[in-house]
Amino acid sequence: MRKRIWLIPLLCLSHPVMAAWRTDSIADGLVLRSFDGVEATTGRPQSIRVLDLDTSTGGWDLRLLYDEKERRCSDAVAQAGAMAGINAGFEPEALEIRSEGVQIRNIEISANDRRWFMHQGRLAWDSPSDFSISRHDSSNARNYLTSGPLIITAEEPVGKGFVASSLTDDELRVMHHHDLNNFAWSHHPRTLTATTKSGHLLFITIDGRFAEATGMSLAEVAEFMKSNFDIRDAINMDGGGSTTMVVKGYGDPETGVVNHPCDDGQFTHDHQRNLTSFLVLVKK
Repeated sequence: MRKRIWLIPLLCLSHPVMAAWRTDSIADGLVLRSFDGVEATTGRPQSIRVLDLDTSTGGWDLRLLYDEKERRCSDAVAQAGAMAGINAGFEPEALEIRSEGVQIRNIEISANDRRWFMHQGRLAWDSPSDFSISRHDSSNARNYLTSGPLIITAEEPVGKGFVASSLTDDELRVMHHHDLNNFAWSHHPRTLTATTKSGHLLFITIDGRFAEATGMSLAEVAEFMKSNFDIRDAINMDGGGSTTMVVKGYGDPETGVVNHPCDDGQFTHDHQRNLTSFLVLVKK
């Protein structure tokens, strides 16, 4: 039987139209937190999903899946026999990726490349309990994925310093979407991964490009995460139309998509984008 708990954070008390967080117990140690309404740190409508794994629970396997032919997140979750999953890295040309000790891609991007921020940080782990997020460096972990930018490092938000203060909104608006200034400044759908001081692993999707869900800048993401969770480290993953979260038995009855992918412009669970990499949680 699913357990649903309604939580109203203290932040809601200062905003008359704030919505409540919902919490669904998925399995031992894993919960899904959902928010739909005006969010306090941005003051705008947001639709947010948070998969929260207590890594001390045990009995979970975190797998990094890659398929150069591309597939939907829901298909990757189903084929892995997983309980849940999210989209992971950016385009293959920006990835270094290792899965279960097998090096799949080994790409280096120079600091003057427009896509460098996609390669700035890394996720590394052998098991969920030793999962780490840090700056891109060498690691002997069996699983390794580059992504970025880093949002919070050692409890300090770094996501506020990406946009050059000298740039006007009009100048930012016309920049290429791979320019970090534009990427960080715009209100985009976001996919994020984070660790907490209490030993939890968080997968987060923030929908965007809808009236019901406006998305966030990276500065807003940093503030939102610090205000709502005891974040230790956090990193940005591929977002925009790629942002997808699947939880078996929730959301769409056929696919399990619980967020609202934006490619078709409809606020539904449909129209997942075909992607190459995914993070999935498998119950042992």
